[in-house]
Amino acid sequence: MVDGPDVSVALGGGVTDRSRAWGFVRWFSGEWIGRPLRPEDGCAADELTTAESVLGFERPAALREGYALLGRRDDLTRQQDPLVPPAGLYVDDALGGALVFRRENQDCAAWAI
Repeated sequence: MVDGPDVSVALGGGVTDRSRAWGFVRWFSGEWIGRPLRPEDGCAADELTTAESVLGFERPAALREGYALLGRRDDLTRQQDPLVPPAGLYVDDALGGALVFRRENQDCAAWAI
């Protein structure tokens, strides 16, 4: 018997597109964390645009949407491998020119596109 929100129900049918993924994140934040996502939990459009200007290119749509949705909710992204803030995004030549958006907490791994 499930004692609380049921992830298997929330993910029923899988995560088939970005819209469904963001819907799950909203559900998870409200039901599991107990603090629903609010507009101020995301990074502002001008902050994202400034970061892209510094990088010299637009971020992939999914990454931009993720930052806009929850970029300031470090309770959702800090436990093990923190999300890099928009101003801290960088291209790592050692990773073949990949855009790093998350770093392992001991700096021995990176998540990049």
